[in-house]
Amino acid sequence: MTAIHHPTPGSEFDEFLYASIAEEHNGTLLSMLSVLARSNLDPWDEAARLAELPRAAARQFLSTLLVAIPEGPSARGDPEALVERLIALLPMRAAPTDQLRPTQPQLPPVNSRARTIAWAFYIAAILFMAISQWLAGHSDLHTNRASAAATTTPATASPDAPAAKSLRP
Repeated sequence: MTAIHHPTPGSEFDEFLYASIAEEHNGTLLSMLSVLARSNLDPWDEAARLAELPRAAARQFLSTLLVAIPEGPSARGDPEALVERLIALLPMRAAPTDQLRPTQPQLPPVNSRARTIAWAFYIAAILFMAISQWLAGHSDLHTNRASAAATTTPATASPDAPAAKSLRP
């Protein structure tokens, strides 16, 4: 069984962090990792932040950082070329324009059949309510007419009395 190698977190920044910046007075090589650590910055967090910045902002930060090193790379060589070399070692962002526009939540696509069914239920509910209201009003109208007719019949007529004959032939 062979072991599967998984890259360690932040390993995409190794080339940038372990890049040689300059030779110190004692002959050891100064790396970007050392420069960031001496500046009280977490090297991997700072490398990740620089990779996300627009390239011009990353260049400006690195130039400022490297100039601050006593007798560092700015004292010898071409600091601009060094900054360009370091920028090239940073991993590229997936989509540079993604940082410029705000992200908006994506709504799920609406199925046209589901939309049609929803509208059909909505219209059916409106029709049901309208017909119910009409029937309730129509029923009240008949109830009011029946009670009005009952109150207009003569009170003197007894229920046992024969019905009056109509004068019509």
